[in-house]
Amino acid sequence: MRIWSGLLAVVASFWVGSSASAATITTDSFGVGESQFSIEFVTISGATNPTRGHGIVDHDYRIGVFEITNVQFSKFAHNTPFFSGDSIPANRVSWYEAAQFVNWLNTSTGHHVAYNFTSDGEFSLWSDSEAAGGTNLYRHKDACYYLPTGDEWVKAAYWNGTSLQTHTTGAGYSLLQRGGRWGYCDNGHTANRFGPSEVGSGGEELNGTYDMMGNMWEWLESPYAKQTPSSSRGPSDEAFSFSPASLRSSFHFTIRPMCEYTVFGLRVAASAPTSAPTDVPAVPEPASLLIWACGGLGALLLRRRRE
Repeated sequence: MRIWSGLLAVVASFWVGSSASAATITTDSFGVGESQFSIEFVTISGATNPTRGHGIVDHDYRIGVFEITNVQFSKFAHNTPFFSGDSIPANRVSWYEAAQFVNWLNTSTGHHVAYNFTSDGEFSLWSDSEAAGGTNLYRHKDACYYLPTGDEWVKAAYWNGTSLQTHTTGAGYSLLQRGGRWGYCDNGHTANRFGPSEVGSGGEELNGTYDMMGNMWEWLESPYAKQTPSSSRGPSDEAFSFSPASLRSSFHFTIRPMCEYTVFGLRVAASAPTSAPTDVPAVPEPASLLIWACGGLGALLLRRRRE
């Protein structure tokens, strides 16, 4: 009886731990033939939120696991990055170019564009009836792919389900991590950085993303204050050559949308899928877990170790 109780306890622990920590990853494909590529997204839940300040998003959405790379951006338009390499994050990209890339993701998959560019290439705001949520004049309500707002970016990076963390480090990892785990300059704790790393080179972060803890400044969708077409946008994250001070969730600044600085790139966000993704394993029924327990504790522990 004691052995049976122990097996049930292990099963319960495995069940709760797996469901609480597993990130839901979906992969969206774009282009055809040699121009085909994919973007991985992690789903961010809208079920819980901060009580005030940044990071309040009351609906589910997705955000890119990685920054957009040079090779992904090149499928849309020829770019001359300062830092080359297929897996290096796209760089020397203006906000306008990032927005047009996102528009192309939408139109190439049968969705409405996110951002309103006129026939002569000028950027304009949407009307109230077209705006996402009726208030976001930058994003069209029917767009699937978009640049994240400041709140969407902050929540994906820092929200742990209870509070906003100061940094986006995952459980068990410190801010100052020797060996170059995070893509920023930390006064000798990591190797000197003279350029960005390939996407995904650092550690997995709080909610399943990579490189929100350095590598490149990432364009946000809209300003922190007034919404006008020419308002300065607020990039988030920080670049490889900056110090830990700008890694904090409270750090913000703005820059003109036409600027093409070498340390500026992008990460794409997307609406949550309307149905369960086919590539996510089915969650077993509780009764199945009892069968696994009867099948032997060794097999259960082996599976848990692999995960």
